[in-house]
Amino acid sequence: MKKFRFSLASVLDYKEIVLEEKKRELAEAIKATIRKEKEIAMLEAERASVVAEFNVKKREGMTIIDAHSYEVHIRTLQKNIDRQKEELKRLREEEEKKKAEVVFARQEVLSLEKLKEQRVEEYNKAVMKSEELMIDEMVSNRRVSAASAQRSAS
Repeated sequence: MKKFRFSLASVLDYKEIVLEEKKRELAEAIKATIRKEKEIAMLEAERASVVAEFNVKKREGMTIIDAHSYEVHIRTLQKNIDRQKEELKRLREEEEKKKAEVVFARQEVLSLEKLKEQRVEEYNKAVMKSEELMIDEMVSNRRVSAASAQRSAS
């Protein structure tokens, strides 16, 4: 009997390549999210530092112009933080989308692998049946030969 060949092997190979690409895209999305979270944390730390410095200078006494400069700087930092948080929200949504794509691609690969396993099992059963038939035929031929030999000898 000929060697087993999975007819959808090229499709399975393609789906595995797609899965690996989706995993790579997900990893990039996760890295982007982490970078953005760190960037936001740095901005929030900077804002907290400026607010603390402003509060100290207010207690010590400062000019109105300096106070106004601090307030403008703090508002600017907060707006930047808010923009970055919106960007983070978008990145997280993108990450979730990539996770869903990985799950879908993995399901496709698993279904093809399961089908391949079933086909291999069917092939192996067919090979076993073929071998059993061949053995039965050989045994039958030997019996016929042995019976013929006995008749010839008698």
